[in-house]
Formats: sequence, structure tokens, C-alpha cells
Amino acid sequence: MTALNFEGPYGQSYPKSIRHSIPGYDTLHEIALSAMHNMAPLATRVLVVGPEPGEQLPDLLNTCPEAELTILEQSQR
Repeated sequence: MTALNFEGPYGQSYPKSIRHSIPGYDTLHEIALSAMHNMAPLATRVLVVGPEPGEQLPDLLNTCPEAELTILEQSQR
């Protein structure tokens, strides 16, 4: 699998292209955050898989402010 470079042109175009590719992308994240808010307001640990470019992380931190986040991202190897 080719590594995606979010530091370069791909990363710069990602926010627009993902919203074009997946109708309702922002709504999907709103629903997920709402579910987390209702089900895990006292979460102490959260596993986040593949968050590039990370635009949802601030919302996640606000939803679970006491949680320790473990973030897994694709390896370059």
C-alpha cells in the first residue's frame, strides 16, 4: 500500500476531496461525536485509528476531555 503524504499536495486537497468523495462526510462525524458524547463522556482511554489529517481530533478531545488518546497511523514501512 502506498503511503499517503498529508504534508504535500494530497494533504492540502484532502479536506475538499474527501467531502466530494463521501456525501455526508461531516454529518457522519457529527453522528459519531454525538454517539461518543452519549456513550463515553467519562472515557479514560480512546483509540484513534488513521486520523490524518487530524481535523476531527479537536472535537474528539472536547467530547472526551479526560481521555488519554492513543493514535495509530499507517507506518512508512
